[in-house]
Amino acid sequence: LSLLFWNEQTHIGTTMGSLQDFKEMMEHVFNGKLTPIVDSVYPLEKAREAYERYEKGEQFGKVVLKVK
Repeated sequence: LSLLFWNEQTHIGTTMGSLQDFKEMMEHVFNGKLTPIVDSVYPLEKAREAYERYEKGEQFGKVVLKVK
């Protein structure tokens, strides 16, 4: 986690599909052929609020936590 923070890195992941599926999907993302849908972005300080939105299941797209 500290490397993500100090190097200002972005973590992208999924729990669906195989590793090969993930690699192919990310190739489309990097080539601009696929754009992830983001429902909302919360600062880390509002992680509880972000999790509550996620748990309700009312979001359309990803709920993102932004670490600064």
